Amino acid sequence: MPEFLNEDVRSEIRRADHMLYVSLKYSRTCDVMRNIVKRLINTIELGTTNFLEDYKERGKVKEVPKLNFKRMELIENILKNKIKKYFKLYKTLKFIDKAKIECREEYRKNVTLIAIVDKKRIEVNYETLKRYFEETKDFIVFLNEYK
Repeated sequence: MPEFLNEDVRSEIRRADHMLYVSLKYSRTCDVMRNIVKRLINTIELGTTNFLEDYKERGKVKEVPKLNFKRMELIENILKNKIKKYFKLYKTLKFIDKAKIECREEYRKNVTLIAIVDKKRIEVNYETLKRYFEETKDFIVFLNEYK
């Protein structure tokens, strides 16, 4: 894991990893899937905060915004739009977290969490969660490269 990460970010990544590869495998519930999404959101938010705090200490940023979306926008400005796919991932995860949830095939192999807001639906299954998890890890590594 990247060196600038504090123990909180590492801990969130480990928890999400365990929930994805162990807890979800045995429970197959939408609650576990939703908790994985929350862990990924926390990982992104803690990573952006650490990144900007590091930039603030070096004098490259005057202050760290309190709102998470403002932090992502500031990082997008710093990194010259190279972060758009990660910003989209963050928005998707937030959408899933705030949405009304339906479950399909709970307690079965193909458990699917369906997030619904204003007739827009996002279906999240095990493979989708794995992709979100890998993209979140890539984002943290990406931030370390520009440290």
